[in-house]
Formats: sequence, C-alpha cells, structure tokens
Amino acid sequence: MKKKNTIIKMLALGAIFSAMLTSCKVSKKETTNNNAWTRPKTTVTTPTTTYTTTTTTIPEVAGFSLITNETTDEVLGKCLSVSEIKFTSGKTLPHVTIPDDINGVPVTKVTIYSNERYKMIPMISLGKNVKEINGSINTNITAVHLDSENQYFTLIDDIIYTKDGKKLVFAPALETVTISRGAEEIGKYSMYGIAATSLNIPGNIKKVDSYAFSSKVTNITLNEGLETIETYAFGYCKLTDITIPASVTKVDCQNFGYAQKITVAAGNTVYDSRNNCNMIIETATNKTICAAANFSIPSTVEEIGRYTFSYRYGVTSVTLPATIKKIGYGAFQYCYDLQSLKILNKDIEMEQYIISGCYKLEKFAYPSTFTNYTYSPFNDCQSLKQAVLPKIDKISNNAFSKCKSIEEIYFGESKETMETKFPDLGKDEEYYQNAKKYYYVSTKAEVDSATYDAWTYTSDGGIYTKNGTIYIG
Repeated sequence: MKKKNTIIKMLALGAIFSAMLTSCKVSKKETTNNNAWTRPKTTVTTPTTTYTTTTTTIPEVAGFSLITNETTDEVLGKCLSVSEIKFTSGKTLPHVTIPDDINGVPVTKVTIYSNERYKMIPMISLGKNVKEINGSINTNITAVHLDSENQYFTLIDDIIYTKDGKKLVFAPALETVTISRGAEEIGKYSMYGIAATSLNIPGNIKKVDSYAFSSKVTNITLNEGLETIETYAFGYCKLTDITIPASVTKVDCQNFGYAQKITVAAGNTVYDSRNNCNMIIETATNKTICAAANFSIPSTVEEIGRYTFSYRYGVTSVTLPATIKKIGYGAFQYCYDLQSLKILNKDIEMEQYIISGCYKLEKFAYPSTFTNYTYSPFNDCQSLKQAVLPKIDKISNNAFSKCKSIEEIYFGESKETMETKFPDLGKDEEYYQNAKKYYYVSTKAEVDSATYDAWTYTSDGGIYTKNGTIYIG
C-alpha cells in the first residue's frame, strides 16, 4: 500500500514538474528579447476602465443619434461611452442630451465630438453618471448644462470643471471667458470651442494642456504662476506677441506658430530669449524650443530643438550657423512658408523628418552625416525640384513621397553602387519616376571631371549644382 502511495505521489510530482516546465517554456517564448530571457516580473495593476469593440447606434432623436461603445468601469461594471454625436438631419440641433443611462446601462464617458463639427449645437446636457469628458473640436456648441446630481463635475460661470474645481474640462463657445480662481489646470481641447478672441490666464493656473485653444484666440496674457505649457497648447492660436512668465519651467514644442514676437521674462531660470532673438531657448542646453517669425539665432545656440519651426507661418529663409551642432526631430516639419534652408556645419548631427511637409522648399541637400533615408525624409515637399543625398546607407521607395515636382536627384554614390545596394529603388514609387535626371557621384575626383559638371564641390566642402547652391557645408 505504501509503495502504491509512493508511486502516486511521484506521478503527481512529475505532472507538476512537467507543467512548470511547460509554463517556463511559454514564458521564455513570450519574453524573449535579443536572445536573453529573464523571469517575468509579478506586477500589480490598478483596475481601469476597459473597452470592448462593440459599437451601437442609439436611434435618432430630434435629428441626431449617439454612437456608443460598451465599456467596463472598475466600480460601475458594464457601462457606455458616447464616442460621437452623429447628425441625422438638419444643420442645427436645439438640444443634445446625453442621458443618465441607455436601456438601463449607465453612460459614464462622453466625447463631445461630431464629424460634422461645423453644424450648430446650441445646448448640450450631460447626465449624472458622466465621469469622463473628452474635449471637443466643435466650435459651435454655444451652451452646456450639467445634471445637478453629477458627482464628478461642477459648472462654474457656464464652464465645466472637475468636482474639486481644479481642472477646467470643457467650455462652450463663450464670447467672454472668466477662468475660476480655484482652477489650476486647463485641460486638453477644453477651450477649443470658445468664441472669445482675447483671454487672460490667471496666475492660479499652473498647467495648460495640449490643444487647449483654437485659432479664434488672437491675444493671450500669461501670468506669473504658470509652470507648464504642453505640446501644441497654443498651437492653433493666432498669437502675434507672447511673453513667457518667469515661473514657467516647461514649454513644449509646436506652440506659437503665428507669433511675430516671443519674449521670456527676466528671472526665468529654465528659458531665455537672449539678445532679443524672438526665440525660446533652453538656457542650460543652448537648445531652441520655439521661434517667432522675426527670429535671429544667437551664436551661443548649439541645437535646433525638435519641432522648433514646425507648423510655423511667416518663416521664408533660414541659415543655420556653423555653431549649430544638431537639428532635432521634425525641426522644420510643415514650416509652411520656408523656401530656403542652408546649413553651415557640414558635420552636423541631424534627426529624421526635419523638412517633411515644407510645401514651398524647392531644393535641399542633406549633409553627409545623414545616411538613413528610410523614413520619408522629403515627404510632402510638394515644390521640391532638386535633392542631394551625399551618403546613403539606407533608402526606401517612399523617400520622396508626395514630391510631385521633383526634377533632379543627386546621389552621392556611383550608379553601379546604387543599383547593387538598392536594386528595387524607385520601382514602386511614382515620384522617383517624375524626376527628369539622376546624378551619381562617388568621389570628389568624379565630380571634378567633365562627366559630372552638374555637381561641383567648393574648397570648403560646399555642394553646388548648375542651378545654384543647395547645401553649404
């Protein structure tokens, strides 16, 4: 009997051990990283709202319907999220109501949005169960109502705030906006729909989140006390003159795209606008953050920060002095009016997408330090006619995506090398085929020969074409 029990125990242990091995094999397969395996760590996660892929359309009521997603709330369980207000008739709705529940299922989240955002919604009412509000790009919601039993939000001067009053969540198209003195943050898209053109942001506001305002705002006063300006917080605003308070410790990129003048207040320990340069410069790193149209680059600046000139109007010509050691990701991306970009440091470090979307740029040459052309480096340069690629390690077919005007491409490799390294280059990309001429150059000696008279070098390393300077190095 004892022998039998012993055998049973051994079989059981063997089964457990086998299961453990199987488990380990699965874990190893799922967590393999560069051929190195580490035991998965045990993590504790906080319950959050999860979303299913189920989408339902609530039947039309007075010219609109609600598109909802079924969600699971950590407290309420099954509930609904309104993802879109869909117009089914007319251009104006008298009153859009977000109910407390639909068929007994509570509505806890609302995205105040419509694909037909230019239609009018004079009033929108939010039910008592709404606990999360996503901002809106609809500028035609003229008033908002909040159920008095709502435990998550409060209405102050026709603007919705979190219940504690510390975060401004949503403001309708108000002609005059007064921000509560108890608020500390302006939320994402929260004031995109306001009709006011002038705004004073009081010193009790510590943070302005991304995409907070629309293009209707043309004059904003930032007061001492503000600390954080997130990416594109003022990106849409047509501000011409802006002063950054001394209290600001974070200004992210893609802000103040219409500015003619930018000043950083004296006493700011993180940023400056030295020499009246009309730029925001990170003092410790000598890196640019934002630039106004009438800028000048001080000789002490060493880096053009990411997106410094992106989504920027009014900048037509830029020459980067030899003191610039690096150009950050997307630095000139969609710099709409840029026609000329010259780089004086031939050894400069350069990240991706620096000129994509520069509609008016007609010619450009990358320095030989830039060698990876797999990320559409000329994407959407619609007026680009001439391009120089001095050194190429990698290149993809979409390097010239949407470059419908391209005429001449200069490759810093011999024709044989290019065809060997990249045999399929241009076969599937129409914009390569649009180019009328290709030039292949591998050495300076070849450039100096009569065969390559279209591309010449200067004594200081500059690259020229027969039609003028493309890159100065």
